[in-house]
Amino acid sequence: SINELLLRATAELKQLRPTAAAAHEGAAKAAMEPPAAKRRAVAPMGERPPAGPMDDAAKKAAREREEQKQLEIARADMASQMDENYQAAMAAAQASLGAEPDPSGPDDTLASLAQLAEGSAQLVATAASFCANPQADAGVLAAVLDAAQQGAQRASWAAVAAVAYWDSDDFDKESSQKMRRAAVQAAEVAEQYARDCAAAVKMIGKGKVVQRAFCKFYAENRCLKGSSCEFSHDANALPNLPLASKTELECAFFSKGQCTRGAGCPFAHGDEELDEIMRLKTGPAVS
Repeated sequence: SINELLLRATAELKQLRPTAAAAHEGAAKAAMEPPAAKRRAVAPMGERPPAGPMDDAAKKAAREREEQKQLEIARADMASQMDENYQAAMAAAQASLGAEPDPSGPDDTLASLAQLAEGSAQLVATAASFCANPQADAGVLAAVLDAAQQGAQRASWAAVAAVAYWDSDDFDKESSQKMRRAAVQAAEVAEQYARDCAAAVKMIGKGKVVQRAFCKFYAENRCLKGSSCEFSHDANALPNLPLASKTELECAFFSKGQCTRGAGCPFAHGDEELDEIMRLKTGPAVS
């Protein structure tokens, strides 16, 4: 009958409820867990897996890129500073050329010597700023380094001449002493700039250029730095000069046994060498 069917269906439904509930609970847990393919062990908090070779290589490449970027920025700043120094030097030179000469007076010689020393010091200062350029060619740096030493020599000669200059009867003692001090100070500054130029070339990784630069102060027996000098004291750094390229004057240091330039000295070493230089300069006698 219908009542019996209802009673049977109710009993079966009671038996099926626990199974359905368990199945529903299992399905919910499965939905909350990630798939087996995606499951992986998670390191405890505070612990990190060791860096692999690829991680170290990536960090090294990033550091190199950053260092290269900083180097380019430094080079750009240095180039702008060098350009400013060059423009300032050119402007000063043009101004001095266009300026009217000072009226003549008893102290003109001392004033000229002081100006020569100061102008030489400015030239060497410009050379020193150029020597710090890491992009400069080695050959150009060698030429600038030689020019810096020549400028320092010229300033020194001007200072020596100013100190030894005999004052006239109508000279202004205070003014003369002031110009002498200016010449001496300019010579000292010029020599320091020349040495700074050599140090800058070494700092940019081109020390071989300095090793081939013979110390012009040592050539005059007045370098006081010895083995700590920025320039070379080795006469082998000088190229051997053929006799035809030497000056028709005898070396004052050679006669005293003090010449440090050896075969690279531009002056004659002894009477025989001087005679040979004179013969080469004048050519064979015409009969």
